[in-house]
Amino acid sequence: MKKTVSVIIPAYKEEKSIEEVISKIIKELENEINFEIIVIVDKAKDDRTDEIVGNLSKDFAQIKMILRNGKNGVAKAIEDGIKEAKNEIIVIAMADGSEDAHELKKIMNKMDEDFDTVYGNRFLNGAGMKNYPGQKYFFNRICNLVIRLIFKIPSTDITNAAKAYKSEILKEIKITSKGFEVFAELPIKSYLLGYKNITEVAIIHDAGMKNTSKFALRKEGIQYVKTVSYTHLTLPTKA
Repeated sequence: MKKTVSVIIPAYKEEKSIEEVISKIIKELENEINFEIIVIVDKAKDDRTDEIVGNLSKDFAQIKMILRNGKNGVAKAIEDGIKEAKNEIIVIAMADGSEDAHELKKIMNKMDEDFDTVYGNRFLNGAGMKNYPGQKYFFNRICNLVIRLIFKIPSTDITNAAKAYKSEILKEIKITSKGFEVFAELPIKSYLLGYKNITEVAIIHDAGMKNTSKFALRKEGIQYVKTVSYTHLTLPTKA
C-alpha cells in the first residue's frame, strides 16, 4: 500500500521558483500518492513568495502555508513543518528546486518498502550533480567522510536535504540547529536513536546558479562542526 506523504518546503525569498516547484510536486504525485504540502514562508519585504503560495492554496487543498515574519531560519522552518505534518512519511523539499519532483518521488516510493529512512544520494552510480561549486563540493566530501567515520552511518551523502523519514522518527527528535546544518543533524540523531533500517537511491541534484561566498561557506562549515561535535558528545534527546 502506498504510504501517505507530508512534503515540507522551507521558503525565504523564493518568488522566482516556488510556484514551479510546488506545481511540479503536485503534478508528479496527484492520482498516485495521498499527500500534503506544508510551505513555511519567512515573509520578506518586497517578496511575493507568500502571495504566490497563498494563491496556489486556493486551487489545491493539499497546500498549507505557515507564514512567519522575518527570517527565522531553515531549521526552525523544518521544525514547524514537522509539528504540522499529519502523514506517515515526511520529505523535505528545497524551494529552489534543487531536486526535481520526479527525484523526490523516487525517494517516497522506496519508503513503501518500510524503511526508516531513504537517503537521496548525489554520488551513487546513476546520480548526478549540476552547477555545484568546487569549494562547496570539497567541503561536502570532507564533512560526509567525518560524519561517516564518527557515527558509522552507511552513506556517502548524509548531509543531503533530500531524504524521506517515517514521521514518527522526526517527531521524536529535538532540533538544536539554526541553519542548513539541520540536514546533518536529522539523519545523525535518527541513526543514534536506533532507526538504522536505511537505504539510498541515486538522484540528480541541480544547485542552480547561486553563488556561495567564502564567508558563507566558512560560517556554514563552523555550524556543521558544532552540530557534529555536540551530537557526538551528547545523546540525542526526544522532543
